[in-house]
Amino acid sequence: MFFGKCNSIKEIYPHYHVDFFNRRGTNVRWIDRVTDDEPSDYEMNLFNFYTIVIEKMKTLLKESFALDEAQIRLPLSDLMKH
Repeated sequence: MFFGKCNSIKEIYPHYHVDFFNRRGTNVRWIDRVTDDEPSDYEMNLFNFYTIVIEKMKTLLKESFALDEAQIRLPLSDLMKH
């Protein structure tokens, strides 16, 4: 499930489904979605799903940041420490 191909995963686990929605407030319509049902350039195994979604979540965070001596961004939230 972690590195496999989506079709192979669904043969063994027919109810396998990963889905991420980006909704604003109480709006029922989504702005952005990542799912294994949509055609994409990636095999939607758990690893690819995680890497895509974590990058989207990082862009949604509205937080300040700090730089270290080498001008590299320091993570301020636990989300950035993975």
